[in-house]
Amino acid sequence: MKMVTPLNDSEVTHRTWNGRDDIHQHYIGHFSASEHVMTLALAWKREKDAPLFPVGRFRFDMPALVEAGFARKHGAEYVVRFQRTGSLIEVARNRSSDALKIGRLPERYFTE
Repeated sequence: MKMVTPLNDSEVTHRTWNGRDDIHQHYIGHFSASEHVMTLALAWKREKDAPLFPVGRFRFDMPALVEAGFARKHGAEYVVRFQRTGSLIEVARNRSSDALKIGRLPERYFTE
């Protein structure tokens, strides 16, 4: 299994998370370390009441992401951080660490 596998838009995911630009252009998610595979529908928006822009649906192999240094395990939890850099959506431990590109915002995100 790859660290991050894109899923079809019709596939069911266990989580839906929304990143926001007004929160330092990132989102940090925590979930049980007993879940080695996480499925997620990810969207992004400018601020709390702004429209959502879908980024995609993904399957994450959390032990692989931790081993590669893109996420971390903290006690009984996995911690994964999504960030926006330009139009790219990435997974990274923090803003200054290496980042894994997982998606891109549509051009209309910047024009609407």
